[in-house]
Amino acid sequence: MFQPIEGNVSIYKKIVAQIQDMIMKGELKRGDRLPPERQLAELLGVGRPALKQAISALEVMGIIRSRQGDGNYITAESVDIITPLAIQFYLNEGKMDDILEFRYIIEVQMLLWPQ
Repeated sequence: MFQPIEGNVSIYKKIVAQIQDMIMKGELKRGDRLPPERQLAELLGVGRPALKQAISALEVMGIIRSRQGDGNYITAESVDIITPLAIQFYLNEGKMDDILEFRYIIEVQMLLWPQ
């Protein structure tokens, strides 16, 4: 399941990539609860600040939803077509505000698209 993260360069990006990979492989599914942050940091072999940064990034991308006092969940709220694009954008140094603007544009257009 979770593998220790190695190396010092952009650890949070490696965490994001690992969780994305686990979703793509079906190891994590919508609605799954991630282990508590302390435990997840130990499983990944990373510090909590890097883990918190990765969770924040995943939350902005719509992949994880944090529930205060309840944990972090893989969300079913993201639009499947947007999630991989948002992840790639973020991993290529995109800013969180740019990702939110991108999602807004795409999601609004999808709602307005004639069916």
